Amino acid sequence: MRATGGKVFLFASSLPVCGVGALKPRDDIKPGSENESSLFRPQSPFYTKLAETCVDKRITVDLFLFAQSQFDVATVGEVQPTHILLR
Repeated sequence: MRATGGKVFLFASSLPVCGVGALKPRDDIKPGSENESSLFRPQSPFYTKLAETCVDKRITVDLFLFAQSQFDVATVGEVQPTHILLR
């Protein structure tokens, strides 16, 4: 895909907890607390860098998240490169 671009469909049913893009659950931060605003910021720069790479290689990513518990969309959502194109 690096040479020609393409599309990735990402289906996830749980938070990525192993590998290079592993994330930690943020269940300890409750809505209405002082730290609530941190829930809206990415935990890790990994997915932002992945999105930048995808944009450079003309690869689009569609996310389909099917979680029954907390899912860190603020971090994983960074992989959709459309927000980088609009900056």
